[in-house]
Amino acid sequence: MNKVTQISTFLVALALGQASFASDPALQADRDAVNSSCSAEAATAGCPSDAKVGSGLLKCIHAYKKDHKEFKISEGCKNASHKLKADHEAHKAKKEAKKANKS
Repeated sequence: MNKVTQISTFLVALALGQASFASDPALQADRDAVNSSCSAEAATAGCPSDAKVGSGLLKCIHAYKKDHKEFKISEGCKNASHKLKADHEAHKAKKEAKKANKS
């Protein structure tokens, strides 16, 4: 799987999972960290000022990167995004385990 496909998969997973972790304070903190860490990328990409994680920020940055191969995402933005993804996956696994225990 190439880098663009990996990023696309990550963005789709984040978009689909937004509702499932909207109330988790730790994940909200991760989303806030991505919003602030990726603000320079968002400005460069011309993303709307109201774009946040869950409302198009990562899609906007990805679309810009896809069209501008020379565009580099900062380590801070990457790290915040990866932490959000890892925490989201852990939250999802915990939620599914809880659901399985109810059965």
